[in-house]
Amino acid sequence: MMRLFVRIVAGFLSAYSFVLFGSVFWRLHLSDNFWTIVLRAWLVAWIISEFVTACLKLNPLPRLLTHLRYAPIAIFSFFLATVLAYDQAMILHSKWKIRNYVYGDASPGISTSLELHNNHRGWCGNGYPATIYALYADTAAEGFESSDPAVRARSLSASIEVYDWLNGVSDGPFPELIGRASKDPDPMIRKIAAEFRGEAYGFDR
Repeated sequence: MMRLFVRIVAGFLSAYSFVLFGSVFWRLHLSDNFWTIVLRAWLVAWIISEFVTACLKLNPLPRLLTHLRYAPIAIFSFFLATVLAYDQAMILHSKWKIRNYVYGDASPGISTSLELHNNHRGWCGNGYPATIYALYADTAAEGFESSDPAVRARSLSASIEVYDWLNGVSDGPFPELIGRASKDPDPMIRKIAAEFRGEAYGFDR
C-alpha cells in the first residue's frame, strides 16, 4: 500500500514538474494546445502503464514506467539547477563589467551601456529595473570612495545606469551618492549629477 502511495505521489510530482518545465517554452511562443496534448498523452501513458503493472503483478516495460514516473522530475531539477547556476555566473560577470568600467580608462563624460544580466522573471514590468538596482547598485557605488575623480565620475555614471528610474527608489546607496556628487569638488562629477537631476523623473531635486 505504501509503495502504491509513493508511486502515485511520484507520478503527480512528475506531472507538475513537467508542466512547470513546459511553461518555460510557452515564452518561446509554442502553442498552449501543443503542451496540453503532450501532457495528456504523458498522463494517459503513465496511468495505463501503472494499471497494467498492478493488474499483471508484473512490470512488462520497467524502463518506460520508470521514465514516465521520474523523468520529468529529473529534467526539471536539471533545468532549474542550470538556470540558477547560469544566473549566478552572469550576475558575477556583470559585476565584473561594472568594476572593469569604473576602474578602467574610459572617458568619464561618455555615457555607457553595460548590458547587465537581469534574473527577474516575474510578470510585473516594474520588477526589471528594481532587480537591476538591487543586484548592482552597491557594486556601482563602490568606486565613489576613490580619491581619483575619474573613477568617481565613472562610478556615478554606472550608478545612474543601474538606478531604478521606473520606481523612483529612495533607498539604497544612490540617493546619498547623487547628493554627494552634487557637492563634489570635481566639475565633471557635478555636471553629471546636475544632468541627472534635470532629466530624472520623480527624483527629489
